[in-house]
Amino acid sequence: FLELGGTHFIYIGEFQGLTGTSRLERYLTRHARKASPSIACPTWGTDCSSVTFWVLTKEPQTTAQSCLLPCDNCSLKPATKRLRILRHLCYCSVKCWDAHKQSDEFAGHLQCSSLQIDMDTFWFDNDDHFLKLSR
Repeated sequence: FLELGGTHFIYIGEFQGLTGTSRLERYLTRHARKASPSIACPTWGTDCSSVTFWVLTKEPQTTAQSCLLPCDNCSLKPATKRLRILRHLCYCSVKCWDAHKQSDEFAGHLQCSSLQIDMDTFWFDNDDHFLKLSR
């Protein structure tokens, strides 16, 4: 693809999850930049796939243009953990998790997923509740 002059790349899948590979993720953060915001694929079962559009660069990036999985609360830092029961939600810290689970936005995620769960029983440091994401 690159040898033939390809400059744009569309990826449909789940970063750091069921479909993405660490090799592809490393390549994109070093040799590409996001061309537009991701588009969620909410009807794809229990994974958290999205459509992402990338512009490939000829020279390696010294820093990532944008992280693959930003925190769903602050959007400023890369997420470090993914909520297992709502896999599309990822957080950078316990502080962001605690803030987001109290929000109307989070309530909407629960409602759309038909879950009736007391989220105060979910602990950020419990591996049964949150999946650690690699960096």
